[in-house]
Amino acid sequence: MGQSWKVVNLDREQALGYWGKLGEVLCWGPPAALNARLTALRIPPIDEVVRVYPDSKAAPIPEDEMTDMEYHAARFRWQERKEQSSRLLDLPEDILREILGHLHGLAPVLLVSCTCQALWSLGRHFVYARIVSRARSRSWQGDRLICVGAYLQEEDIPAGLLSPEEHQRFLSPHEDEDGETRATLYSYPFREVRSNPGAPGISRWIEEGAHLYRHAAWAVRDLLPALVDLHRDFYDERQVRENPAAFVLRNLTKREYVRGAALAELHAKYAGTSLSVPMGRLTLAEVVFPRICLSSDPSMSLAYEPYWSGKQSDLHRGEWAGDCFDVVWVEDGLEWMDGVEKAGKVWKDVSGEVLDLVEKIWVAEFK
Repeated sequence: MGQSWKVVNLDREQALGYWGKLGEVLCWGPPAALNARLTALRIPPIDEVVRVYPDSKAAPIPEDEMTDMEYHAARFRWQERKEQSSRLLDLPEDILREILGHLHGLAPVLLVSCTCQALWSLGRHFVYARIVSRARSRSWQGDRLICVGAYLQEEDIPAGLLSPEEHQRFLSPHEDEDGETRATLYSYPFREVRSNPGAPGISRWIEEGAHLYRHAAWAVRDLLPALVDLHRDFYDERQVRENPAAFVLRNLTKREYVRGAALAELHAKYAGTSLSVPMGRLTLAEVVFPRICLSSDPSMSLAYEPYWSGKQSDLHRGEWAGDCFDVVWVEDGLEWMDGVEKAGKVWKDVSGEVLDLVEKIWVAEFK
């Protein structure tokens, strides 16, 4: 049947689901999902995500000049500020902030904040904080990653990859998805997460099916689009795909990096040629995959150096397996690249060797 693989975040005990044979997915799209997990988020200011309560006396905006949020706001019947009768508003502002701060989750904060304009002026800061916190909590930046094969045996797990506690937990007998008792890293029930979270703003929360979030959106369905940008994502997938030169992939463990500009050059090499290699689909985070695979068996279902050819490919013993990564924006500065020694190491540009391997794999797959 062949060996199956899955991408695991060891620190968060999460996995990107079941992908099957590596040769069936490596050049066909699923690995690009790692971009959303590793790319540095672009967190906009609060007023761009959670708006101030609209001024009902403000001059109307012509419909053809409205943004989507302004359109929703115009449709809502804004009320003049009236004398508030709730005893809750008699409390000092510090106490109200304390109450809002003790509410757990987005839905309760959102519902309380939407009860009146006065509470919205306080509560929107807590709504924003929870949206930002949720987006950041889904990031895998700086976590240990591995693409683990189903045939990985305990004795072939590199020393130091797992802590003693992790070794005991992950490799103790447990029931797998088929109901069989196993004791392998591959069969451990890591929690599956969405393959493409989009480093979500509030819109993705609702899509995830959390009943409280759906209930909150329904309860204030007319008001919510006017106050909160439901479609704002903090991960710019279009930039990642169309402008790779704007990014740098970093191996934080080994202090090595791959320039997105070098990937853009690889794209250009195959663009508009008669070669049938769709290299333009390749994204920056995908280049880590051939280097984070770990198994005891070399079978990977790849056209590149298949194990039965007699060539001893070492892709199944990835030198980056268990390392920590992120993808950062060039415009945010490259001070981290300065040659200041840390633990005896400086940053090393490995763009050439990393992309050379990826190119060979893709060319073999599509030739």
